[in-house]
Amino acid sequence: MKKIKAVEEIGQKLQMTPVAINKKLTSLRTEYSRLVKRLPSGSGIEARTPHQKWLVEKLEFIRQHVKKRLSTTTSLCTSTLL
Repeated sequence: MKKIKAVEEIGQKLQMTPVAINKKLTSLRTEYSRLVKRLPSGSGIEARTPHQKWLVEKLEFIRQHVKKRLSTTTSLCTSTLL
C-alpha cells in the first residue's frame, strides 16, 4: 500500500501513469545494477559517461537492496561417444 501511494503521488506530480512510473523505476534500477556490476579486469570496457557517473552517484542508496542473481551460461556441452 505504501509503495502504491508513493507511485501514485509521484505520477500526479510528473503527470504520468503509475504504470509508466513503475516502468521508469525498474529501468533505472536495471541500469544502475548493470553499471555497478563487477567487470573482469582488462575487459576493455569504456569509461562511464557523465550520465552514467551521475546515475551511479545518485542511486548509490539502493546498492544495499540490489541482490545479485546467480548467472547462467548457455555454453554448449560436448560429449564423446565411445
